[in-house]
Amino acid sequence: FDPADPRKTREGLIKVSKRFFIGGFFLLPWLWLVNYIYMRSALQKPNCPEEAKRYVRYSLIGFFVMLVPLIIWIILYQVKRTSWGYFGDAITLYIPPGQ
Repeated sequence: FDPADPRKTREGLIKVSKRFFIGGFFLLPWLWLVNYIYMRSALQKPNCPEEAKRYVRYSLIGFFVMLVPLIIWIILYQVKRTSWGYFGDAITLYIPPGQ
């Protein structure tokens, strides 16, 4: 129990969820997932402000929208890296032994 927990007040809920939501746009999309996980328990309460719910909902949507291109890039990179020649080697931090 933490009496200074910002999730205890309506204004605190909105403030924290908005900060996490905006932070995700600064190339930190994992903050959107953290926003959902952190605010999940507060969102289930009936007195949770609709604005906080909206920020958390959009954060979760944003996380999955950013996750899809990341997964596509990882699969593409793993499958095609060797066929890219010099460029494939130049963007690789560690070249595994083998081909």
